[in-house]
Amino acid sequence: MIYVRAFAASASIGMSAPFAGLYVAKLGASSLQLGMLHSLSNLASTVLQPAWGYLADRVRRKKYLVFAGGLAASIALMLVTAVKDAEWAIALLTARALAASLTQPAWTALLGAILPPAMVGSVVARLNQWASVGSLAATLASGAASRALGVRGVGEFAIPLTLAGAAGVVAAVSVLPLREGEAAAERRPLREVVRMVVSDAEYMRFVALNFGYGAFMSMAWPAFTYSTAIEAGFGVFEQAVRTVVGSVMGIATQQFLRGRIDRCDKYRLLGLGRTMLAVYPLVFAAAPSFWPILAVTVVGEVFVQVSMTAIAALLLELPPKGLVGSYTAVYNLLTGLAFSLGSALGGLVMEFASPCLGLPLSVDMVFLTSAVGRIVFGVLLMKSFRERS
Repeated sequence: MIYVRAFAASASIGMSAPFAGLYVAKLGASSLQLGMLHSLSNLASTVLQPAWGYLADRVRRKKYLVFAGGLAASIALMLVTAVKDAEWAIALLTARALAASLTQPAWTALLGAILPPAMVGSVVARLNQWASVGSLAATLASGAASRALGVRGVGEFAIPLTLAGAAGVVAAVSVLPLREGEAAAERRPLREVVRMVVSDAEYMRFVALNFGYGAFMSMAWPAFTYSTAIEAGFGVFEQAVRTVVGSVMGIATQQFLRGRIDRCDKYRLLGLGRTMLAVYPLVFAAAPSFWPILAVTVVGEVFVQVSMTAIAALLLELPPKGLVGSYTAVYNLLTGLAFSLGSALGGLVMEFASPCLGLPLSVDMVFLTSAVGRIVFGVLLMKSFRERS
C-alpha cells in the first residue's frame, strides 16, 4: 500500500504543483504576490514541523497523522477553484500547505518504522519511481481534459486542481490499511529530543548547508512562475507537456538508481545533483520560451531525481532509531524557512528593481543570482561530507 499512496499522492501533486502558481498568475497576481505565494506556502509547510515531528515519534499509529493531514490538504485544494481572486487563492494554497505539513514527518517516520535499514535506498528509489508514474499519469490526464474541453484562460486550471484534490483524498485513505507492528513509540521528553538533535554537530552542519542552498534555489521560484506564465505564455496543455516529459525522465532515472543508490555516497550524489540544477535558472534567463524550457526539463529532471532520492535516503539513515520524525522535522523546518526567505526575496527584487531596470532584466538578475548560489552550496555539500561506512 505504500506504493499506492506514493502513486496517488504524486498524482495529486502532478495535477496541482505545475498549475497552482500559473493559476494565481492568471488571476492577475503581481510580482510581489507571486513571491508571497511561494514564501507563505513554504512558511506554512514548516512552521509546525517541530510539533508534527515530535508528535510523529510519540504516536504509535503514525498512519492516522498521514491520513488527517492529507485529507485536510485535499479539501483546501479543491476550494481554490471556487475563488477568482489572487489573494484568496494564495490564502487557500497556504492553508493547504499547512495541512500537508503534518504528513511530511509522519510519512517519513512511518517508513522508518516499517522498512528494513538495508533496503531503505532501494525502496525509496522505487517509491519515487511510483511517484513519477503517478505524476505522469495525472499530468497527461490534465492536459488531455483541458484540450478535449477546449477551455482556455483562468478556467482551464480548475480541471487539474479539482482532480488533484480527489487524488489527494485517495492518497490519504490508502494509508489506513497499513500495518505498523507493535513497536513502542518514542516517549522521550521534548527537551531531550531537541537537545539530541541540536547537539548532533554533523547533522546540523548538513542542515545548515541545505538552508543556504534552499534560500538561493527558491529565489528563482517567483521568477519561474512569471516567466512560464507571462513571458512564455504557458497554459495547461503546454505545462502538461513539459511535466510529462519531466516525469518520463524521472521514471527512467529512478529505474537506473534502483539497486545502485545504496552502493553510492549519497552526499556526493546530493551535491552533484544540486549543483547541476543551476541549469534551470540559466536557461530561463537566456531563452524563456517553450522549446528551451522543454529541453532544460529533460536534462534537469535527471538531477532533480538524483537529489530527491539521495536526500530521502539520508533523512532515513542519519537519525537515531525512533527519532526519524523529529530529525526530519528540524530539516523540514529550516529548509522550509530558507525556501520562504528566498522566494520572498526573489519576489521583492522583481517588484522593486523593475521600476529602474525593467521587469525582464529584474527577472534575469534573480535567475543569475540563484544559479550562482546553487553552484556554490551544491559544491559545498559535495565536498563537506563523506557517508559513514
